[in-house]
Amino acid sequence: DETDGLIYSAEDSEALADRMHRILTDAALKNRLATAGLARIEDSFTMEAVLDRTERLLADLAASRLPA
Repeated sequence: DETDGLIYSAEDSEALADRMHRILTDAALKNRLATAGLARIEDSFTMEAVLDRTERLLADLAASRLPA
């Protein structure tokens, strides 16, 4: 959808080359993807977000190990 990345099939090396070429030759696309990617990182990887996900993971692991 070109919001924060370009989609292609993992087995399709030609599509990968095409997407890389587009990013290298289209400055507006490159800048849009970079800006959106940075915003996603800043939102998803705050200390609070990482701690919340870690806490949920540990709680789920602990719950799965409790006898039924």
